Amino acid sequence: MNIDYKFFIIGSAHHHLYYLIPYIEATENRECCLIDSPSKYTEVVRREFQGINFRSYRHDDENLVRYLNQSDFLICANAYVLFEKRIKAKISESVVFVCVTHGVLGKFTDKGYIASWLLGDIVVFNGKKDLDLVYHTFGYSVGERLYGRSLFLEMADGRRIQVILSGNLRVQDYLKKRPRPRSFVGKFSAFNPGWKTILYIPTYSYNPSRTDSTFSSIPFFVKMLKEGAVPDKYNYIIKLHPNMILEKRLFDELVSALKNSNLRFFLDIFGSNYLPYMDFCDLMITDRTSAFYDFLYFDKPVIFLDHNGKCPEKIDFEDIANTYWSYQCGPVVSERNISRLREIIEEVLENDSYKEIREKVKEYVFFDGVTPQDVLVEMLKHPKFKKGNLH
Repeated sequence: MNIDYKFFIIGSAHHHLYYLIPYIEATENRECCLIDSPSKYTEVVRREFQGINFRSYRHDDENLVRYLNQSDFLICANAYVLFEKRIKAKISESVVFVCVTHGVLGKFTDKGYIASWLLGDIVVFNGKKDLDLVYHTFGYSVGERLYGRSLFLEMADGRRIQVILSGNLRVQDYLKKRPRPRSFVGKFSAFNPGWKTILYIPTYSYNPSRTDSTFSSIPFFVKMLKEGAVPDKYNYIIKLHPNMILEKRLFDELVSALKNSNLRFFLDIFGSNYLPYMDFCDLMITDRTSAFYDFLYFDKPVIFLDHNGKCPEKIDFEDIANTYWSYQCGPVVSERNISRLREIIEEVLENDSYKEIREKVKEYVFFDGVTPQDVLVEMLKHPKFKKGNLH
């Protein structure tokens, strides 16, 4: 049976593409559609993923609609406004729309954001936490909550949405193809090989659809650099979110502060595969970015920055709608204890006392033991898919 799974991203959404790659590689055609992709970005992905057949279209190209309408399943890793407003209405109703989440839900926990992942026919979540957040957001009682690798949700608007739990296929794909240890060490020629390496991964703050644009810890990190609070006897990898290209002023401030410091650092903004950096480092400093959850697979200590001073002193494991829920997995640095950063780093490197809670979080967040092929086959159970629809 020839089933046509088609995948797409819009713009230079490299960080979305990484979550689709395991599925694309599990299909016969190994194709992905790039919509409104800059030519330079198209070159980048074709060079990086040489085994994938990339097709490039403008969003208003009739050939794009013709191509997408050949799908049995149309799969993306983000709720794109452009797709919803300009393209979706032109796609046949027989096509099954699938959203694969690009990371664990947690930074944004408002109803509008959670609902955006439920616009299609199928949503692929990482595990139980994502599903519980949906139940919490939409007021499902305990008795109404279903669990399993694949299930159907009855929505208030009458739709039935299939939910498939996949585990973290992105990290598992990386670990399966894992490069030789420190094979990319050439990038870090300025590093002192005798020093520990700290990875700093912040999220971005640019947030046009919401009033709160203070999710990123970068301004706080810049402040720490200027005050000399960041210890200089470590190597630093600074991995920025690709959307930082939208925040030139903040980016320039960070670069200036880094250059004026005594840190030995490597700065990466355009690459999105931060997993090799997680593999290489000894410790991560971060904020509310979902990248933290990928870091759980490397079983290393993490320090969180409470740059807004809003993190609760105590976070209950059951409080999954708390945007700071991940912060229970490591010590928290804020304005109150900024002078102790050096000491805190030394403490967690010497005595990693958060291993148990990190493992508990990982088991709850990820439903592992599933392959990309398992997920693709599970999609065939959706009632919109009928063998007679096969193209």
